[in-house]
Amino acid sequence: MKEFAYLKKADFINDLGSQIKLIETPTSEKFLVANDKAINALIYAPEIDFYINNTKDFNLEKLNKLYEARAINYDYSNEINLYAKIDKRICILFDDEELKNKLTDNGFKAICVKEFEFVYGGIGSLVIVTKAGEIDCDLAISNDDLENHAVIKNDEFLFEKLNSLTGNISFVRKIEFNSSLCQLDGRRSEHCGWCVDACPSVALASDDNKIILSEIDCINCAKCVSVCPTNALEFCEFNKDCIKEISKIYKNEQIIITDDYQNNIDLKHFLPFNIPLNLLDELILMHLINTTCKSIVIIGKISEFLAEKIKLVNDIIFAITGKIAIYTNISLDEVSSELVSEFHSSESNFRLNKRELFGLKISSMLQGANKGEVNAKNYAKISIDESKCTLCASCAGACNTNAILADSKTNSIIFNASLCTSCGYCVSSCAEKDTIFMQNDILELNPASFTHQTLARDELFACIECGKEFATKKSIDKIVGILGATFSADITKKYSLYCCADCKAKIMMLKQAQVFEDSDNFFAPLKEKLNNFLKV
Repeated sequence: MKEFAYLKKADFINDLGSQIKLIETPTSEKFLVANDKAINALIYAPEIDFYINNTKDFNLEKLNKLYEARAINYDYSNEINLYAKIDKRICILFDDEELKNKLTDNGFKAICVKEFEFVYGGIGSLVIVTKAGEIDCDLAISNDDLENHAVIKNDEFLFEKLNSLTGNISFVRKIEFNSSLCQLDGRRSEHCGWCVDACPSVALASDDNKIILSEIDCINCAKCVSVCPTNALEFCEFNKDCIKEISKIYKNEQIIITDDYQNNIDLKHFLPFNIPLNLLDELILMHLINTTCKSIVIIGKISEFLAEKIKLVNDIIFAITGKIAIYTNISLDEVSSELVSEFHSSESNFRLNKRELFGLKISSMLQGANKGEVNAKNYAKISIDESKCTLCASCAGACNTNAILADSKTNSIIFNASLCTSCGYCVSSCAEKDTIFMQNDILELNPASFTHQTLARDELFACIECGKEFATKKSIDKIVGILGATFSADITKKYSLYCCADCKAKIMMLKQAQVFEDSDNFFAPLKEKLNNFLKV
């Protein structure tokens, strides 16, 4: 199989070199990438015709880049074909005996439901809730759009859609989920769930703080991936490695991204970058700017989420360079083609957490300077009241982005603001009241925000019996404050408050065993040692 083919449409194209085969009439010959669905190719790339039809400065090298980008996309995609058997139990959500009989004649098991409360579930596991109870089925038919992939709109394509979704069907895994990075899955309380809110189908749901992924119901929109703050979700077709490799061939090019290749616009020197608009987030946008060192243009429907991310990246880059990096729905004549060296960042390790790599990119661009602060949704600045913090490290244990860490070398709690997703787990996990404070929607553009800084520190406390360091001083002070008065009449218990676990057990066992006939031989040394310690 040859890789690239071009079905001739433009009269001025007569020779495309050795890499792209020019075809006048489609044949059965197989290719990897082609510009037209009439060609027998694995990948249809409409951006090729978009570029050829709209550029006045055709460049074969640029055309080759479009083909190469698609080939890289194919090589790095980790989509997997999956299979399922779906029965033919159909629920018609309106009264239509004629349709019911027609479905029955075609091998379906159909019932009509005149009234229902709501619908939940997905393909193969759909539930219709009525006043009389629940009805289990595999698919449903409605005259209205219920925004559920398992509810089919009643139109002229009804039977075609029903047949494609029943029996032995195949589908593609589009999303990978890493629960260890998730801000919701398995956590004690719900602080995230943005992916579930963003999902327009029922492919993503949450139940008892667990993410439920129904791959058969995924409609390939990528919205969940772009809103995820930690890379817990990844789009298989355009995974991080894929984007990194494709971006390399766009070095020093000026990128245009669009969701409509039927647009008739003068592309000038711009080169299309094929990627779903829904997948664009702050990291991908920043990486494309860092790689090309030029402003990019996005033409198409800009969602509220994408608008937020564009504003965030633009605010950061403008604060650092004084230049606008991303333009939307604007004439290309108004966009500078200037190569801006200040846009560059060499950081590109896409195996890192999304926040970590984004932060490293900003830090690299800052070059040690302080550029103020920007409003940044889902970022936060954390502070701790050191007078109350016992360094129990429950906040660090709750944080799964490594924004907050317990540093055993310095006996401190440290915080990296660029990694914080403002989930609030640290605040809700703190054992002390009014100790951790969070200022939301702020990102300070200074070097300290992109490295771990000390929030609280304490000295280690040494056991008064054996001298082993086993806790922080403040934690012992807290325990003594709670139990000191209760234990005041019992020298053994009071002494044990300042002991490590081993010595505490030893002393209490000796007391219980009554080893010493003369109690003064046991209690006097403890009392003297404790009094000497408290004097110090």
